[in-house]
Amino acid sequence: MIGEDSLLSIVDQYDRNGWTLRRVLLSAELQTRLGPAFSTRLGGAEIRSSDIDAGWFSRASRDDSVAWELRWFSEFPFALVEVISDEAEPNEVERILRETEDRLRERLKTRAQGH
Repeated sequence: MIGEDSLLSIVDQYDRNGWTLRRVLLSAELQTRLGPAFSTRLGGAEIRSSDIDAGWFSRASRDDSVAWELRWFSEFPFALVEVISDEAEPNEVERILRETEDRLRERLKTRAQGH
């Protein structure tokens, strides 16, 4: 499981490359290990309880769209990217983000099974 320093290093790396941390998904185990004060070090990103440890980063993409990257918080870099139109309704954006989170879960499940 990733530690606080490694997680903050990932966040810093994305920030240096123009990405903004928007949302953090944390398992109960990692939330406990990091402690309640950790959230103040994430620049106001929304923290949600989850069964995966990952962060949603975003930045402007090509004309009229935003790139969203879901980065798994692990020592082994892995991320999924979605490019979403600026004109997408908020509920559509949320649907796309949830589906991407589900794809990450499936990838991690496959990885854990050794396939």
